[in-house]
Amino acid sequence: MKKIILTLTILILGTSAYAQEAYTDYACGYSNKKYDIQIGKDGTLYIDIMSFDETATRAGLMLDRKREPNFSSCLDTAFKKYTERKDIAVKNNVKELTKGIPCSCRLEGYFKYGDWQFDPYIAPTFEFTIIENQGKIWHLMIMRTGKMTSSSNQFMECDGAAIVFSTPEEFKDFMAKIKPANVDTFIANKPKTEELFK
Repeated sequence: MKKIILTLTILILGTSAYAQEAYTDYACGYSNKKYDIQIGKDGTLYIDIMSFDETATRAGLMLDRKREPNFSSCLDTAFKKYTERKDIAVKNNVKELTKGIPCSCRLEGYFKYGDWQFDPYIAPTFEFTIIENQGKIWHLMIMRTGKMTSSSNQFMECDGAAIVFSTPEEFKDFMAKIKPANVDTFIANKPKTEELFK
């Protein structure tokens, strides 16, 4: 009986350590989809992103408080380059281009391959891309994860995933939602469990 109780206690504690709840979502005009952002008890964000791997049904990034400043700095750099390059492209009628943006940050990634798999060493890359799709010229900023490999099984891999921004508004909306101040406001305004059962 003691073994059963101990096992259940470990399972409950393990589950609560990784428990997340709905926080918000963000839109991607290029894919015409919305992607969820969940929040863990420690304030870590679990950001779903576009998967390039048909076998990985979901993929995403884990953003904790320690890594947020560097990631936000890269996003800010990418946003400035996006607006600058988009203006130049529109003025000069450029319809095809792929040009990287130098920026360095580290994140953790996840993907669902049967069970959830985690890769603690993601070094995202940023590129400004202009493509024509279905008669429309798209000016995109693409943040790619590169290939992800499970930390628990080196044979489980995801071909990669990305966040794709297609307008300045999408950029600004996403950057606002990952700001610690806005995350803290959400946590502070969330009703406490005892308040739900009056």
